[in-house]
Amino acid sequence: MKTIRWWLVLVVLSVGVAYAIAYGRGLADRLDTAERDRTALAQQVRDLGGTPVAGPSGSDGRDGRDGTDGADGKDGGPGPVGPTGAEGADGSPGPTGPTGLPGVDGPQGATGPAGEQGREGATGPQGPAGPQGDQGPTAEACPVGYRGEIVEMQGKTYFLCGKVEQGD
Repeated sequence: MKTIRWWLVLVVLSVGVAYAIAYGRGLADRLDTAERDRTALAQQVRDLGGTPVAGPSGSDGRDGRDGTDGADGKDGGPGPVGPTGAEGADGSPGPTGPTGLPGVDGPQGATGPAGEQGREGATGPQGPAGPQGDQGPTAEACPVGYRGEIVEMQGKTYFLCGKVEQGD
């Protein structure tokens, strides 16, 4: 129960302090506004040619009258030339310029020495067969172990080789 009372007292005090701060702030704002209004009113009375009765304490006296402007003076002559300043630092490089036009071709150079002979290339594909040649004379020789014989059949002459049989 004591704890609840302490919290209640703390809350009430906090609310009271917050209210006092807010009230004091509002009062200060109203005083600032009243002071500005009183200063403005005093200035209005002065502008109309009167003397204000109230004003900031001790701060406002009577303003003197403005005098007339004097005549403009003559322009002065040019001043002396100042000393030459120190040389400045180099600036940063500018952007790269555009590419120029291509130049004219020069004369043809001398022929260089012959290079080494290249390695032999791969064999190419077989070409087409050539035309049939003229028929040669009939061969009358047979391989070893065969015997040749001329045979006529159906009106044509043929030379045939037959295997030699043993005892023949």
